[in-house]
Amino acid sequence: MVPILATPTFLTSLRSIPHLPAHSWYYLASVAFALLNRPDEIPHIYAYATPNYDSVTVLNHTREALLKASAIGGLPSTINALNALKTVVAEELLDQPTLSHRQEGALNLEEGDRLWDSIYGKVGPRVMRGMKRSYNDLGIVARMLYAGVLADEGVLGKRETGYVLVTGLVTGGDAWTAQRKGHRRGCVNNGATWEEVEAVETLADKVVEEVRNSLGKEIVGREA
Repeated sequence: MVPILATPTFLTSLRSIPHLPAHSWYYLASVAFALLNRPDEIPHIYAYATPNYDSVTVLNHTREALLKASAIGGLPSTINALNALKTVVAEELLDQPTLSHRQEGALNLEEGDRLWDSIYGKVGPRVMRGMKRSYNDLGIVARMLYAGVLADEGVLGKRETGYVLVTGLVTGGDAWTAQRKGHRRGCVNNGATWEEVEAVETLADKVVEEVRNSLGKEIVGREA
């Protein structure tokens, strides 16, 4: 049986990280576990967070963070995570209207471009040129992703979206270092402090370590 990692003790340690942005630990932890293929931990995070915060806020922030994390981990991890979360959410909350501004069939590329520019600043055009040089359609899809998923500020603003992206990129380890560097700077460009960014990375690192350690224990258990 897979052990529960998101225990009250572990979640308290995440919540207590110095300089961590206020009320962010639960949705950032959910993102980290989701991208590490542990969606089963997300209901435990929700159950621990809701007695301490407004349950509607926790739900909205967690769902939006998981959706935006699809830009890093892909739709499968987001689908699994949201399905896991749904199992512990009251039916009446699931039926609440979304606070996002997304509309099916509508895509405002200019909004996505503004987010891109706020993250990358003066190097934004160069980054986009590099992507298009790899494959022109990569640049097209990136603009669509930013416009359709990341730029919406109905629930999480630019700064909070940056925290989500940094958290997700930490789970990729050294393979995603270049992208992580850009989004670390992007968080600061959008109003975060370096201390907050480093605290977000600390949270993600702690989740990565917890999952890695659990995998070792499971392997040892099978071998025994």
